[in-house]
Amino acid sequence: PVPIITPTGDKEWETEKILDRRPCGHRFQYLVQWCRYSPGADIWLSYQELKNSDSLEEYNAMLKSSEDGRV
Repeated sequence: PVPIITPTGDKEWETEKILDRRPCGHRFQYLVQWCRYSPGADIWLSYQELKNSDSLEEYNAMLKSSEDGRV
């Protein structure tokens, strides 16, 4: 995906949502669906690459809700 350039010149990518997660060593990777891109552009990324993503926060909240039996 093509990044958005912020006013400070930083690059940001807009995610639609996190679709899944899988173990990778002692951590997880997350399957990312990008805004305005087809499923063929979905990619696995590490927490470090997504740590400031609203989509990651929403996905983790959904997981917590399902663990608590609230889905």
